[in-house]
Amino acid sequence: MEINPSSNYWISKVHTWLDYELSGSSLFLLSYIYPLAFLLAAGAALLFVPLLLKMLIEERRIGWLISFLIFVIGPPIFAVFYFENPTVDGVGKFVMIGSFYFYCAILRLVIPGWYRDE
Repeated sequence: MEINPSSNYWISKVHTWLDYELSGSSLFLLSYIYPLAFLLAAGAALLFVPLLLKMLIEERRIGWLISFLIFVIGPPIFAVFYFENPTVDGVGKFVMIGSFYFYCAILRLVIPGWYRDE
């Protein structure tokens, strides 16, 4: 018996996680009021990044990998140079996590077009 995984396995897995994780954007909005919500949103982002990168690499989405570097990796590097202490400064931490959730929101809208026929 041979088991053939679906060619859409990684796409569907990331798409499912994006449906749940984008509720993390509500955590991000709540983080203006509750610091614990910011920690939960940041933790969810850190746990999701390896799965997201694996899917982008498996699907050979080079443009999306480059945009990940620009939208997600770029703002923390910018915040380190622009803000005096980006981990403590209120604006710096929101720029860092907000850019990740912005990237995920755009990706969630685009992923349904990536499914291939079985």
